[in-house]
Amino acid sequence: MYLAIRSVHEQQGFSVKLLCEVARLERSSYYKWVNHKPSPQEQENEQLLQEMLSLHEKVRGIYGYRRHTVQLSRDTNKPINHKRILRLMRLQGFSRSSAGRKSSTCARPHSTSLRTCSTAISRLTHQMKSG
Repeated sequence: MYLAIRSVHEQQGFSVKLLCEVARLERSSYYKWVNHKPSPQEQENEQLLQEMLSLHEKVRGIYGYRRHTVQLSRDTNKPINHKRILRLMRLQGFSRSSAGRKSSTCARPHSTSLRTCSTAISRLTHQMKSG
């Protein structure tokens, strides 16, 4: 809303007072938005976002918030709360990736269970024939 007011004011010359009345906003809130200076926390969040974006591209989007937290903490040598990273990722629109964990491709557990099952069946059939 504030961007629209600023745009119309700059392009068409309407007064801010009139535009705020039409939008049902207080003029003071508009000027507060215009004169806002980012806090140190907001500046740090912006820096973290830039680092997250570069890391996200580097790992092709497979890291979740936990791995982002660990990697960014290592890179910055500062502890970073995982909830902060999760909030920033949600604000940025990072979607959950199904490309992260993959199921096991090892055939060993499956073939072992088949071997065990086939052994049990052969024992049962042997018992039935003999008994």
